[in-house]
Amino acid sequence: MATTEVENLRRAAEGVEPDLVNAASAFLAAPRSADEELLAARTLSFLGRGVESLDPREVREVLASPEPGEALTAMIERVLIERSEQPALVRARIGGARRRQELLDAEGGWLSAEQAAGRLTSRAALDKRRERGTILALPRANKYVYPVWQFDEDTRHGLLPGLREVLEGFGVESPWMRAEFLLAHHDELGGRRAIDALSEGDAEAVRLLAASYGEQGAR
Repeated sequence: MATTEVENLRRAAEGVEPDLVNAASAFLAAPRSADEELLAARTLSFLGRGVESLDPREVREVLASPEPGEALTAMIERVLIERSEQPALVRARIGGARRRQELLDAEGGWLSAEQAAGRLTSRAALDKRRERGTILALPRANKYVYPVWQFDEDTRHGLLPGLREVLEGFGVESPWMRAEFLLAHHDELGGRRAIDALSEGDAEAVRLLAASYGEQGAR
């Protein structure tokens, strides 16, 4: 981006938090490929037209919010829905993205591949286990991350007792549906979550329930 564009941004953002101005300036000034420039331009143009549809009161509410990230996210979601020809589909996708983030944040969050490998043996061993489906890996951007709650240093494989067998016999392939199942409460397990039942030694009950999960669908 040209220097004048960065300076124009700084003047337009006068009075806004310095960190936000600096981040925006860095975004505009960063070198990019032609495709990345085109995508950035289209994204900014799309959102810019959406912002124009907000009335002054809504704009002030976003700017005055004590949680700017949440306010901006809500604004962007609204723009995406209102400008889409398939608003129901967009709402569903936004809901799915929110739920995936909730799963990532649950029970202590997640580990990077390097951190997860440190809890096991090596990166090569971790990658093999991911490829075989004997550890739960969730796709995030262009990499995989590993939920903290599945690890148990006191077991042979470094995971919750019985989790490896549960993963091998799952009735669904989607790692997100597997995470949803493992964190959900189940009547068949006495109202417990699957991960709690595993911790309490009821691996066989969890394994049998997980094997039929594909037939029941995501609940």
